[in-house]
Amino acid sequence: KLPDEERGLLPKAFFTKGLEAKGVSKEAVQSIVLKVVHQDAEGKMSAFRRKGGVSFDEEWAKLEDAPCEASAAWQAGVEHLQESLMQEFGVPG
Repeated sequence: KLPDEERGLLPKAFFTKGLEAKGVSKEAVQSIVLKVVHQDAEGKMSAFRRKGGVSFDEEWAKLEDAPCEASAAWQAGVEHLQESLMQEFGVPG
């Protein structure tokens, strides 16, 4: 069994940016954040794909009129993180 951290983990800021970029309402973002964002092993606030029996995919499925699949919403957060890292290290995007 994989530890929660190895199932998927994103810094909160990039997670929320990804959801907002997909057109998720502020209220829905806040609702999901309350369920899937926890303090990680380093003490930072991070979104977990699965933590303590709560799954991002299951929470996403509860949204009315979700703008995309859960995997695409999660990927949007990953892409925001990748963009940030590339800019930080001066890699053209």
